[in-house]
Amino acid sequence: MYLVEAKDKTVDPNIKCNPTLTGAGITIDRVADYSTGYATGNIQITEFRSTSSSAYAQFVIVNCVSSSHDVVIGYTAEITYDGDDIDNINDYFTIRGYFDNNFLSEPDVSKFGNEDLQEIELSSSLACSFFVEVSMKEIPQDQLFGVRITITLTYNAK
Repeated sequence: MYLVEAKDKTVDPNIKCNPTLTGAGITIDRVADYSTGYATGNIQITEFRSTSSSAYAQFVIVNCVSSSHDVVIGYTAEITYDGDDIDNINDYFTIRGYFDNNFLSEPDVSKFGNEDLQEIELSSSLACSFFVEVSMKEIPQDQLFGVRITITLTYNAK
């Protein structure tokens, strides 16, 4: 299982969202015209000054394992802060995600709260989307630097 594409899907032009694939790209068995996979992805968000808008990113995931087993993919999300200006960074941000079988789709805001979409079963040689929403619950008094969002995909053979 690899990440093969990252796209900014943010609608608000005042929020700058830059999702990227990181680490050394490795050659994978071609799936849906993707031939390079990455183990990790990051999201860098700047210009985030509103509690009424969210940043959105899409990651395309492929199951390129040459096996007859399906893979069940889930995720965990963690936000960390290097500074000491605030006690709990989780007081300021909410991170939600969901999986979608169609890797060409756009994010659907109504799906972020759907418990049934928190994991996906993906057969070998298929791709899916993972959408991430980052919302600000409260605007901090000072600009924050050193905030990191880490999303870890989990997977198990079925």
